[in-house]
Amino acid sequence: MAGNVISIMFVGATAVLSSANSPEKKEVSGGEALLGVLLIMAGAFVQALQYVFEEKVMNMEIPAPPLLMIGMEGVWGSVLCIFVMYPIAYFVPGEDHGSYENFENTIAMIKNSETIQLWFVVYFFVILGYNIFAALVTFLLNSVWHSILDNFRPITVWITDLTIYYVIAAATHDMGEPWTKYSFVQLMGMFVLFYATAIYNAPNPGSVKLQGQWWAFGLNFNHEYQSIEEADDWEAKRQKLKERALSSFYGDKGAHTQALYGLGAQHV
Repeated sequence: MAGNVISIMFVGATAVLSSANSPEKKEVSGGEALLGVLLIMAGAFVQALQYVFEEKVMNMEIPAPPLLMIGMEGVWGSVLCIFVMYPIAYFVPGEDHGSYENFENTIAMIKNSETIQLWFVVYFFVILGYNIFAALVTFLLNSVWHSILDNFRPITVWITDLTIYYVIAAATHDMGEPWTKYSFVQLMGMFVLFYATAIYNAPNPGSVKLQGQWWAFGLNFNHEYQSIEEADDWEAKRQKLKERALSSFYGDKGAHTQALYGLGAQHV
């Protein structure tokens, strides 16, 4: 976990160093910076609650199948956006025709631009796929793994930006992100993230075990690995994971059917 935090610090340091030397640098007051940090922390807290709640919902006595949970999240998210967030954004003063977010202007742009329509559809399916696979990670593993793997998003976006800049837009360099002198810091963060994730996965296959080697910095947890592998329920948990993967999209059909008919109320 400490390794994942360090990797995030490397990525954040890259952004700070790059912006500090940018010709378009914008001066930000101390109050604005503090507000930004507090908002980020509040967002991370809410996101953590969501991860834990998703795991709880999918592991109850009568669990919710992952696809059902994703659908319900989408329904409530749409309700909140349409009836709460959009009205607030519309009445808050801003640069979008007098509003912070003008809904009518958004609809007009979508109706009159085939490019926006195309990318709207692409974005819809990309986010749908992301939510499905994220829920499956929580379903098959746990919310901690979901949080850890979520840290790979900045690395993936960075690699994609480099590919766009040097391959897709190689002629004009008007899209993507170039390699800078601070990119080595971000590259180091990527390696730290890979290494920390492999350590957290121990003693499962494909992990990195800390057994006193030079790359383990003298740390030796071999006795803990042995105690885990020798536990009576080790193989049982591995077998349960394989069985659960077979019904990952629909969950336990019997329990799901009971829940839909309200028969699960007797367990409350």
